Parts: sequence; C-alpha cells; structure tokens
Amino acid sequence: MKKKILFVASEFASGMIPFAATAINALAKDDRFEVHCLCVNSGIYSYRNIILQEANPVFLEYPKSKMMKLFYKLWPLEIIKHLSQLEKVLNPDGSHEIKEIHKYFGKEYAGTIGEAYGYIVNKYKGVDRVLDIIKKSP
Repeated sequence: MKKKILFVASEFASGMIPFAATAINALAKDDRFEVHCLCVNSGIYSYRNIILQEANPVFLEYPKSKMMKLFYKLWPLEIIKHLSQLEKVLNPDGSHEIKEIHKYFGKEYAGTIGEAYGYIVNKYKGVDRVLDIIKKSP
C-alpha cells in the first residue's frame, strides 16, 4: 500500500520553486508514495508548468492587492481552508512543509544544492554545533 503524502509549497521565491518541485516530483515518480501537493503561485513565480500531474497538484494564487497580501501573510486563510479540505479527503500518512523534505526521506531525495545542504546540516547537526560554540564562547 502506498504512503499518502501531502506537501505544502507555500513559498514562491524564485529559488524555492525548483527546490520544492524537485522534491515533490521525485516522490511522485516513486511507486511507494501517493503524492499530493498544495502550491501557491504569484504572477510569474509559478509551480504550474513544473509540478508533474502525478503529484496531484492544487494551485492557489497569491493575492495582488497590498492589503490582501498583508492579510494573507498574517492569516493565510485560503491555504488553511484548502489544506484542511485536502487532509479530510486524502487522510495522508504525512503532511510536510517542503523545506523539511530531507528529514523525512533521506539524502537520495536531496536533488538540489539546497536540499543537499539541508540534509547535511541536519545529519551532522551543523546549526546545533555552531549554537553550542556561541553559547560556550560568547
């Protein structure tokens, strides 16, 4: 039985789109997983032509007006509403913010520099070691 996974790609910065798409598409091609994703687009920064249909994508558009953008940052109601609906319908085995992919699936899914960096930092506790050094030697 395939593991159902729901990814949320709510960040649409130019570097984040290929990062998220690489992880989502890699797992969508893997027969062990049934992948679904919720992706937020903003104008030219879009997941639409990058995410495979096998990933069962749902696309949302980021607001255009300044007031709605502010409201959306503080209370992303559309994301919350769609996420809640998807979780009820799909009943996924896991729901993950895309930035954390390496923690759950390992280095073989670290297909970009950003993912590999995240995997390595997590594996060798790089941030924890730096924080310990700072704490001990202020």
